[in-house]
Amino acid sequence: MKVTNKTGLPDFLYKVIEEAVNGYYYDFKPDDTQFSATEILESPAYVWLKRRHGHEAERDAITGLYSLQGSVMHELMKRAGGDALEEIRLSHVVNGRASVSGKFDRFDGDLWDYKYTSVWSHVYGSKKEHWEKQLSIYAFLLKRAGFPVRGKHIFE
Repeated sequence: MKVTNKTGLPDFLYKVIEEAVNGYYYDFKPDDTQFSATEILESPAYVWLKRRHGHEAERDAITGLYSLQGSVMHELMKRAGGDALEEIRLSHVVNGRASVSGKFDRFDGDLWDYKYTSVWSHVYGSKKEHWEKQLSIYAFLLKRAGFPVRGKHIFE
């Protein structure tokens, strides 16, 4: 995705927002046989269009402030430390053909997913059902990797 700076944010702020907006794609480079947990929950047409034309889409940096705040929250949560596994991407090949992958936020026996939202998520409708399905995919991947999940939690 092209991140523009039409609003004239200071360069340092523009750069960190651009990184936060595009950060998801640093460790996931899908092809036609690889799908992320979030993609599985989207419509096939949306995934197809995003994969083929997402690089053409533009978004101004000012609209990426929530992405930046979410990235900061994730970094602060990592400081909790302990024996938890954090932000690890797992994948599993299904029927020898396609793979599903997911990058969970924290696993310490319980599975945690951090969401940074605003009041608008309550005004326009929560995505909690979507997030719970995403957590179920992460739990499946962890189980396949030998890590049974006691409980699943969304920290919003």
